[in-house]
Order: sequence, then structure tokens, then C-alpha cells
Amino acid sequence: MDAQQYLLGIALISVIVILLIFSSSAKKDEIVGKKGRVVKINKETWVEIEGELWKARSEEKLSEGDEIEVLRRVGLTLEVKKVEKKDDNI
Repeated sequence: MDAQQYLLGIALISVIVILLIFSSSAKKDEIVGKKGRVVKINKETWVEIEGELWKARSEEKLSEGDEIEVLRRVGLTLEVKKVEKKDDNI
């Protein structure tokens, strides 16, 4: 293998790694704004969003069954807020 092929291989691998990093960053933000519900509270709070379980934290007190909205993702933990239920009779 000559130097030109070697450099071409390194350049190709670099492009693939950069694309994977940007792809991962975009997916991280896809969950922001999604709504779900609190499914379990013990030492940790767990929420279900589109069939997936996530560990969550909130500045508000949450109870099982509460509807939540995702504010941000930090690693594998979601920061969420409680969604107030609107009264349709008003």
C-alpha cells in the first residue's frame, strides 16, 4: 500500500466518524418536546415516551400517571416538566 492510498483511507475513515458524530447529536435533540407519562417512581423516576422507558428528573413533584414533556436530554436521563391537563369544560 503506498502513501496515497494510506492517506485516502484515513480521510475516508475521518469523514465517516464525523458523520456519525453529527448524526448522534441530531438524534439527541429529537426527543426534546415529546410527551409521555410517568410510569414508575421509586428511588428514580421513569417515564415512557413512544414505547421507550427513560430515566427522568424534574424540578416538579411527579406522580405515576402524570403527563410530561421533555425539556432536554442529559446523557441517558431526561429532564422533564409536568404537562397541566386542560379542562375542556371552560
